[in-house]
Amino acid sequence: MATQHYVEVVEIDILQYLRNVRFELEKSNLPTFVRKISEPNRKPLIRTILGCGGDKSNSKVEFNNRIRELRNRIDYDRLAEYTQTKLLPTLQRLDEKVISEKVPDLFSVIDEILTQNESATLEKKKFNGGASVFNKMGSGRRYRGIVSDMIKDVAPDILEDYFKAAEPIGEWEAIEKAILLWSNQDDDNGEVNDHFHECWGKDSLNEERTNAAFKCLRLVFSPHAESSFSSYEGKLNGFETEQLCVQHLEDIHGDDPDVTVLENVYVNTRTQRGNNSSPSVLRRKNRQQFMGNEGKQKGTKTGIIWTHIPRHNTCSEFDAVVVMMHNKASPVAYPKNNTKKEGTSSINNKSDHSDVNNVSEMITEVWEAKHVISPSTLFDAFTKKLPALHALMRDKQTSELLYQNGNKRAIFFESNDSCIPPPPNYPAGTTFQSKEMLENSSSSGVLFGLFGLKLLPPSNAADQIRAIVASEFVMRDLQAALRAVDTGVIEVSTEIAVQKVVKLGNVLAESLDAEKNCGVRCIVVTHQ
Repeated sequence: MATQHYVEVVEIDILQYLRNVRFELEKSNLPTFVRKISEPNRKPLIRTILGCGGDKSNSKVEFNNRIRELRNRIDYDRLAEYTQTKLLPTLQRLDEKVISEKVPDLFSVIDEILTQNESATLEKKKFNGGASVFNKMGSGRRYRGIVSDMIKDVAPDILEDYFKAAEPIGEWEAIEKAILLWSNQDDDNGEVNDHFHECWGKDSLNEERTNAAFKCLRLVFSPHAESSFSSYEGKLNGFETEQLCVQHLEDIHGDDPDVTVLENVYVNTRTQRGNNSSPSVLRRKNRQQFMGNEGKQKGTKTGIIWTHIPRHNTCSEFDAVVVMMHNKASPVAYPKNNTKKEGTSSINNKSDHSDVNNVSEMITEVWEAKHVISPSTLFDAFTKKLPALHALMRDKQTSELLYQNGNKRAIFFESNDSCIPPPPNYPAGTTFQSKEMLENSSSSGVLFGLFGLKLLPPSNAADQIRAIVASEFVMRDLQAALRAVDTGVIEVSTEIAVQKVVKLGNVLAESLDAEKNCGVRCIVVTHQ
């Protein structure tokens, strides 16, 4: 018989780990540290200089929304100018028979596009149209929404001009345009200028801020300053970590028929309209999500947790969830006409016991998988995913788990029923090679786990903290941002970095105290 190879993991003492990181920060005995500005600092610096600074996520969202709206406005204006100065004069010279045969409604469509957006501008409404509104010009069976095909057919001489006008403006080009507009150095387009100041404010940038913004925009960073780690490699590493996390959980629970390990469980919020928990509706809405999971591994189990918790209080998904059958209903008999009742499954011709009133499941473990355990990933897990779990626990009476095949269960998070085995208790510092090592453990409450492939060394973690603190510093302080652009470096007090680690340690210490953490037990393990 082949030997079973279990995923070996070891628990990390994360509080001691953070103490080691703090030691690395303090051992230089220098009051400040210096970081060279790099490509990741470029946009935060410009945001601060333009007055959209702050280390809160809403300042980033606000800035990105403003830039997106400006891009839409410019893209629209380019095509509007092309339509008015090139396309319309050309169409007016065409034979009426050509117009009636190929583009009979084009003039009215153009008038509608231009009039509607002019009205939105006059009423000072948020501009969301962009270039996409001009796709209506190619509507119909002949061109099927492809404007270039229409122009190629009726006005080929101005096709090249159309491609130039339809080329979307890039993000950095739009940011440069924003700097010009805010500093009142671009008066070529009065409408864009007026619209810009309605959205961004009427106060102009002074000369110092304008020059700093342009200097930051045109900085050239060494290729060595950028990470050679591609996003594709990152996704592969993330995928590998998730698979090992699931394998580890299956090693522990695989022999229990009442326990299921789910991978990539989505969390969705119910709306007021319609029955969002209908399996047929969810299969249609989330087909692409489930198809993506099915492609990962044959037999992959996944699902969706439906809750009434507001979207901003929860998260989009959990990397792995362990559920345990709480009570079992009698089989649902198929009618003689071979039709299925809603909530039943045809898989293997077995009942799915999916009546929410009769069947419920207990979520015993929720896991987050990260390729590298570091201060950054610890912060994300314990300040985002853990509070999301708390929010779901508060909705335990109405939460519902919808499986990939349409089966649905009522779910809850408590484990007070003595007939239900509790989740395993992982002794600190112990390496696990088989589920037998956990048989004699006893505990209660939901387990929140963070699984990683490796632990970032404390010296590297200290450098990560310095980078985070430096970035946050220039996002909060305009004068610091101006100095950084002028000198090429960011100088920050070492004590600020130390306090960052101390605050993270306080958050984790409270999270590790199950009595203060809504009964949730937390653990951090790495693959060994």
